[in-house]
Amino acid sequence: MLAACAQLPAQMDQVADNLRKLGHPPDQSGPTPFSQSGLAGLFMGTDSTSQWPRVALTIDDMPADAGESWFDWKPGPLPAASVAVPRANYCLTISAVVWKNEKSSQKFDHVPYCGRDAKVGAIPDDYAYSLLGWAQVPKSGGKNTGASRTFGPVPPLKSFPSRSIVIDGSNTRAGFMFSHLLMSMGLDLSADHLHENRLWVVSTVR
Repeated sequence: MLAACAQLPAQMDQVADNLRKLGHPPDQSGPTPFSQSGLAGLFMGTDSTSQWPRVALTIDDMPADAGESWFDWKPGPLPAASVAVPRANYCLTISAVVWKNEKSSQKFDHVPYCGRDAKVGAIPDDYAYSLLGWAQVPKSGGKNTGASRTFGPVPPLKSFPSRSIVIDGSNTRAGFMFSHLLMSMGLDLSADHLHENRLWVVSTVR
């Protein structure tokens, strides 16, 4: 009986994930810390030509297996990111400084972004191409801090630090979750990733 009880949490997680794949997410019935943080949908209704808001972000924590592939999250035989379903309790933890204008900002500390916050189908199958271009291609035009990475309000030359498992491996779980995070904030990199400089990563744990 004790063995059966020990297996129950894992079984419940599997049931929840199966329900999410069928379009019935049981753990999305209520708000999550991310959805209540003020970061969800922050960029909705804007595009890369908009000056504000701007976000300086840090990745404070990620799971130990964040460097592994997300391929086992896909429901079918093909590695299609658009239909992959992360585990509901698989989380990145982020902090952010949101600039509404040059002089007004708000700080968000240690906000979890989890699989339950990710919308299936939100990112395209070729999301890694846009993510890497956004992360490492220098942004032309506009004021920037060069190689210095600050909490704003002026962005750096490149949107992401030089080395990280988020961008070093095109199919890492960290990169997959980070792409979903940006989309959940309303930042669609597929629209204009080479000019999108309103969000940048100051630092990351890995």
